[in-house]
Amino acid sequence: MHSEPFLPQSQRIKGVYGGYKKGRSEGLNQASNALFEKATQGNVTAMIYYLKVRDRENWGENQPEPLRVIPPMQIIVDSRALGR
Repeated sequence: MHSEPFLPQSQRIKGVYGGYKKGRSEGLNQASNALFEKATQGNVTAMIYYLKVRDRENWGENQPEPLRVIPPMQIIVDSRALGR
């Protein structure tokens, strides 16, 4: 839910927007804690989601392929192969 609808009302009634933000923050905190608890209790789905969200660099879906370095090579051409 966006906070924009509450802005005019929060300016008229002191504390409405602050209460909204506090309630939203507490709700997110409870959901985050519940997810963490499930993940640490062995729920594989919660583990995967938690890792994908918290550690995108290592667990995210769209990981680019690592760059592969081609080792330097030395090419020697035998003069007999050139027909000389």
